[in-house]
Amino acid sequence: MQEYGYPGIVGVITHDVGTSSKIPLAGMEEMRDAGWDMASHPQFHQSYREMTEAVMRERIRDSKEWLVENGFERGAEHLIWPFNAYGEASLRVASRYHKLGFALSEAPSGRLSDPMVVGRVDGTDLESTKRAIELADEYDETLTIMYHDVGEGSKLSRDSFVDTLDAIEASGLEVTTATGLWESASASVGSID
Repeated sequence: MQEYGYPGIVGVITHDVGTSSKIPLAGMEEMRDAGWDMASHPQFHQSYREMTEAVMRERIRDSKEWLVENGFERGAEHLIWPFNAYGEASLRVASRYHKLGFALSEAPSGRLSDPMVVGRVDGTDLESTKRAIELADEYDETLTIMYHDVGEGSKLSRDSFVDTLDAIEASGLEVTTATGLWESASASVGSID
């Protein structure tokens, strides 16, 4: 992505930072310094649909606080819903701590009608992802593409990922972070704070 000049967003599971298969703190700092957002991804074994509001509040707040305390203030303003599991109570709690929340969807999103539920598509199916890029470009929509892993041992090869980046570049779509999306949306309507 750096070769294309594209920033990204990392969903940070704070209690996993530095474990063997995760990005180390130094790598996160390097990505932040290159313009990436480190967003909250407060993932636990229990679904946000099953938690009490007190537990939700603690987990969402603690995840954001960890990011802020470790120098990731910009990305800490945003949340990626673990397992796409959210409901009315979790949306209400998250909106007290975050500006945007990203949830899994099947297609590009329209305007930010609900900032806590910005759609993101799973990018592991190359043809579906290319079609989503075409639709986002044609209808001036927001498209967030999500990956858990790219490359050897994952559902998406590095070559297919590069094909996706080529499709984005050919479309002329603007690539931004969650912070950039929020700032752009805020500027276009005055203020949505």
